[in-house]
Amino acid sequence: MTVKGIRPSAWVALTLLVGGVAAWPTWQGIVQQWTILDGGYSHGFLAFAVFVWLVWQQREELDTCRVRWSPLGAGIAVLLWGALVVGEVLLIEAVEQLAAFALPFAIIWALLGWQVTRLLILPAGILFTTVPVWDVTSYTLQSVTVAVDHLLLSFSDIRFHVNDVFISLEGVGTFEVANGCSGLRYFLVGLVVAQLYAALYLRTLPRRVVVIGLGVLLSLAANWLRVFIIILVGYFSDMQSGLIEDHEMFGWFLFAGMLVLFYLLALRIERSEPAIAHQGEADRSTGKAFSDVSIVPRALVLVACAGLTLASYGLTTDSTDVQSLEKTDWPKRLDGFVRLPIVLDAPLQPQWRGYDAMEQVAYVQRDTESPRQMQVFAYHYVNQRPGRELVQDANKIYDSYRWKLIRQSTLPAAHGPIGVLDLQSTRDQHYRKIAYTYRVADAWYDEG
Repeated sequence: MTVKGIRPSAWVALTLLVGGVAAWPTWQGIVQQWTILDGGYSHGFLAFAVFVWLVWQQREELDTCRVRWSPLGAGIAVLLWGALVVGEVLLIEAVEQLAAFALPFAIIWALLGWQVTRLLILPAGILFTTVPVWDVTSYTLQSVTVAVDHLLLSFSDIRFHVNDVFISLEGVGTFEVANGCSGLRYFLVGLVVAQLYAALYLRTLPRRVVVIGLGVLLSLAANWLRVFIIILVGYFSDMQSGLIEDHEMFGWFLFAGMLVLFYLLALRIERSEPAIAHQGEADRSTGKAFSDVSIVPRALVLVACAGLTLASYGLTTDSTDVQSLEKTDWPKRLDGFVRLPIVLDAPLQPQWRGYDAMEQVAYVQRDTESPRQMQVFAYHYVNQRPGRELVQDANKIYDSYRWKLIRQSTLPAAHGPIGVLDLQSTRDQHYRKIAYTYRVADAWYDEG
């Protein structure tokens, strides 16, 4: 650093830091997703460390870039700030998170120009895999997995039929390609590995695109192969193999094998790349040295951007009043069941997160030879807001690793449809039945 200015690499670090701090209310929700170890974004902390390391590694190249104001970058920054406000006001978490992620990079583009920004594309791509907006691709990935395994099974003598994400083997059982079997985690981790390889070892855009595409394809292929092998094991073991219940580690072993194949293929692509000299010296001779550019205008712009970002979070207030929730008056008797004064341990409990309040009551049917129990759970969401969504990937009616879906149906009711799930334990022969419904405003639904 000189008296007249600051190095571009320092500006990049400062802008990213200020942008992250200013948008921390949004980033806090993103980081919380990283802490869910069995979630799709558990690689978040590692990817963030890789992002910081890559930016640090490029500091010398950043300092050789031509620095100039960019009206296009400024325009994009304004649009992203507007998107951040819209996402915050309308409680659209995906829009808010995308805007909070992209805004610091747009500000860097506006302050320092495209030459600096383009060097951050791959590091930013790695960090982008940690933003929890990829869940929208989950059902598509599930459908692709079912389609691929449908094709593979068609070459075998196994008699089966497919219904949505369910693959039924005649006389054996039914496999559900659930949300956790979509391959999203393999896809995201593979994308990180492929982008890291492209950033470190490749210089030409076509080869970078090929390597990244190869990494994504092999990552998804690992999941397709995992599901296919599990189906075969289930068929030949008559659903008795322990692999059917606990196949998480098996999938990561397959993924590791695919990474070895990826490395070998990427190495061949790297060796075919012509040597390309860095253009730093040319940039030094043609570009204006950043130390000759006054830092005051850029500092003022950066402070203004931080202030506007902070101000956007003051446009809305959390009007949630959990105390206003009225406790449900559960009936003492319900179709032959009697309500118990205490809450019993439930062998099957929904996995729900982010609710504002939860009620649980237990009923027992005593007028029968073998008394039956019924557990009732009610989860309340006062309003939709980041971290408090009714519909989210973490919310599951049952644990698909401990329970296997046998049948799904719908019952008509006076207020609206009720979904019914018949489940069998994957550990023993116990069966359970779940009835569920959602109430949103004054309407009832049997699908989330």
